[in-house]
Parts: sequence; C-alpha cells; structure tokens
Amino acid sequence: MIKTRVNERAGLPDQDPLTQVYSHAQLSEVVAAARRGGKGVLCHSYSERGCHDAVTAGVRSLEHGVFVGERTLHEMRRRGTWFTPTLTAIAGLAESPDPVLAERGRTYLPVLKKAVLAAHELGVPLAAGTDSSGGTVDPVGREVELMHAAGLSPLDALRTATTGAARLMGLQGTAGRPTRGHAGDLLLVPGDPLADLSVLSSPTRVVRSASPSDPPHRPTRPTPPARPTSPTRPTRPPVPPRPTPSPRPTRPPRPSRRTPMTPPPLSRRGVLAGAASLGGAALASSSAPAAAEARRPAGPSSSATCGRPAPPSRWT
Repeated sequence: MIKTRVNERAGLPDQDPLTQVYSHAQLSEVVAAARRGGKGVLCHSYSERGCHDAVTAGVRSLEHGVFVGERTLHEMRRRGTWFTPTLTAIAGLAESPDPVLAERGRTYLPVLKKAVLAAHELGVPLAAGTDSSGGTVDPVGREVELMHAAGLSPLDALRTATTGAARLMGLQGTAGRPTRGHAGDLLLVPGDPLADLSVLSSPTRVVRSASPSDPPHRPTRPTPPARPTSPTRPTRPPVPPRPTPSPRPTRPPRPSRRTPMTPPPLSRRGVLAGAASLGGAALASSSAPAAAEARRPAGPSSSATCGRPAPPSRWT
C-alpha cells in the first residue's frame, strides 16, 4: 500500500486540516503510478471536497474522513472504496495538552462517529486502523470499542478489525479468520468480547503462528550423545638441546726440526772467506793471483790489514 494525503494534518496545531494540498489531477497521477507497481493508495483526508477528489481519483481507502459527505459515501459504495476512520487517533486529540488539538478532538469525534454510522448503513466497507506511523502500536481493541460506540453491533465492530482489515490489505486468503490455510494469529482475552468489547484492550496473550507458506513443524531428532574420547597418551618431555661443544685448544706451533745454522766464529782468515760466501761479489770475482795472495801466511810485510784490527763481521 501507498499512503498519500489530500488535506493538511490535524495533529499539528499550526496546520489547518481542511486545507487541500493536492488537486484531483495530482491524486489521479499518484493512483496511476501506484497501480503500475501493483499497489493501492490510502489517502489522509478531512474535508468533504478533499474526500470526494480522493475517491473519484481512485484511492482504495479514506483515512480519517471526518467531514465526508453523503454524496461521497454513495460514490464509495459504488466503487467499493474502504473507510478507515481511525477513531482512536481523533479521540486522542481531545486528550492533548495543546488547547488547539484538544478543541479539534472534541469537535471532530462526534462528527466522525456520525459518518461511520452513515457509511455502515449505506454498505460502505469499514476497516479498523490506528493511523500508526511505524512506531509503537496500541492494541486495536480501543478502535473496536469506538466502532461499537458509533452504532455498529459488537460482531460488526469485531469484523472491522479482522476480516474487514484483511480484505482492505488484500490478505483475505491468508489472514483475518482462524481457518485452514490462514495464519494462526490469535488474541486471547479474559472474557466474551461479544458481551464486553473492553476485554480486547487487555488481552492475556497474543499468539502469532507461522504463515501458511512456511514448512510444517517437524519434531527434530534428539542429538545423540557425544562419543567418549580415548585417553590421550602422555606426551614425552622435550629433549633438551645438546650443549654446544667448546672450541678445542689450539696447539702451540711445533718447533722446526731444522736448527738454524750458527756460523762459527771467524778468524782473520775466515773474514775474507765469510765475506765471499755471503755475497761479496767483488771478492768472489777476484782474480786468481789475489786469491793466492790471500792464502799466504800473514807476515810483517803482509797486506793492508796488517797492523790494523780486522773489520767487524756481521756475524758477531
């Protein structure tokens, strides 16, 4: 369902609920767009002109409709348009602390009751509604009581909240009555509502069953007990890590088997020989007479070394 409006709101003191906000042409466009989507339109309305424009535009239900006239009621019966007066919402205005809203409630409620009775006598279908905006919804029993106070019998008043409301919403095949194929929604009350409708305002229990499209309830098998688990083997203690081997002590280097050759002490004769053996190239390349001269025994008239000490040797 799509909800629209044709008049301003009655629950706001700065608005005039008799002021029209949408024309007949605009309402017709709203209805056409909703029908293309397979939806019906509920219309918030108060003034007679607004109610008539909404009905002739093709709305499915008038909401509130306080000042609906006889001309419009006849059109509603011809078209099958529903009337949802929301008597509880209008009666709540009379209890408002705002003086403007309280005056509206006291003025509108008697007028609306007469419209409800006139619609019922003409055969206009009635539905019980709360005018909820999506928040907490009070029990609909109070609405049924006010329907009865407007002139409906207890059974007809009950039908506005059961079969009537289901037909308005297009749910007559699945809701609205406790029969096979319907949702088992039940309201348990502490007495006979046909004798005293006030018991509907204090139900003892609300039962909401599954819709017919849900699978039937099947008892579930009990869950078998869990198998006992085998005892777990004791776990071995962890193997301690092996100690890191200490580095081996390094051996001192072995002494060389070869002993250094210590040159013998040189004599006077060996000075020249030693010098020649250690690289005295000049001496090694001397001529043979010089070598022969060196082999002669030293005398008083020897070489230049005679009479002087021998030069120091590098091996001393």
